[in-house]
Amino acid sequence: MKDKERLTGKPFEDLIFKIYQELEPYASIKKNDRIRGVESGIEREIDISLRKDFGGHKILMIIQAKDYKRKADIKVLGEFDSVIRDVRASRGILICNAGFTKAAKEYAKNRGIDLCTAHDASTKDWRGEIKIPVIRTRRIVSYKLFFPFQVTREFIEKNGPHFQNIQLKMGPEGIILKDRIGEEAHFLQIFLKLWKDGKIEKQGQHKIKLNAYLELFFDSSLATTDPVEVEYSVNTRNYLKFLTPIDYRGIKDFVTEKFSPSFIQIKEAIPFHDDKSWDYLPDLSTLALDALRLEIDILQIDNVNMVKASWVE
Repeated sequence: MKDKERLTGKPFEDLIFKIYQELEPYASIKKNDRIRGVESGIEREIDISLRKDFGGHKILMIIQAKDYKRKADIKVLGEFDSVIRDVRASRGILICNAGFTKAAKEYAKNRGIDLCTAHDASTKDWRGEIKIPVIRTRRIVSYKLFFPFQVTREFIEKNGPHFQNIQLKMGPEGIILKDRIGEEAHFLQIFLKLWKDGKIEKQGQHKIKLNAYLELFFDSSLATTDPVEVEYSVNTRNYLKFLTPIDYRGIKDFVTEKFSPSFIQIKEAIPFHDDKSWDYLPDLSTLALDALRLEIDILQIDNVNMVKASWVE
């Protein structure tokens, strides 16, 4: 009787139902659904069904929950596969926290069946070791400004061939430039806006022309330069650490180990600062980037640090 209760696993089904309600808030999700088979003509019992529109098409996903003590074998996969085909489901997901046999995994791969496990930090039997990768990217920008201007004969006659006592208009954040309509802005303001708009390359050496000009003040006259050019280089270094959530629920793909949380809570503050807990990551491509992660991007230019943090899945 105990094995029977474990096999039906109502609490396990309830957990998975709750997770998919959180993962798919706009889908129609039913528990203990009955769907008539096209080939068999009988009503099939489905632990959880999920229906939604995708690109104008109706999608049916069926999910079976098996809270076994042993690995699900090929017999379990075969039975589930027959149900998927009979009800014409677009996708089948089999969830078993005990895992799957080698033959079952091979069968699922060939038949396009997803094999998953469910995790809930509040339940001992279904708690998993979940770690969230955090990638901190520090980009240090160095730059040179070029401001060509044309010198007329009248200008030379007024100031001489050697331009002495040149002055630039400065503000608290550095050099002040003007745009075409005469509005003033610090160079750093212009550069950081271009960075936020994605118009600045994130690594390497580059040169760009700004839609801004510089006013040069001489002893006896004022000259406006041609558009200012910026030659800049971005030195990029990546670091990695892991955060352990104190509470979470979600589904983990048994093959790829990708964890899709429906709820997650992390106690510690987002780690921005340098310390010994970070590992230097010389090659970002060595890290599997198809899992949930926290990305922290820090731009450092002059004495300014611009920080952007975002969850990426």
